[in-house]
Amino acid sequence: MAQPTYEWRPPGRDWREQDLGELPEDGNRYEIVDGSLHGTPPAGPYHHELADDIRMALRQNAPAGWRVIREIGPRRV
Repeated sequence: MAQPTYEWRPPGRDWREQDLGELPEDGNRYEIVDGSLHGTPPAGPYHHELADDIRMALRQNAPAGWRVIREIGPRRV
């Protein structure tokens, strides 16, 4: 099993937004819910293909003036 290239230690308190900057850029999505850290692995190709199909179906049937986008959300810059 591969070993991490960083030394991970949870804070001695609830997680905070500032703690997200200390996590590795490993492709996982991290979020904090009620002080607990939750990590989700990246979605696979089938997920993205399905999301594109759904987006196209919605785009073709959306009312005039509506925008349909596949993904939007906060991003660290």
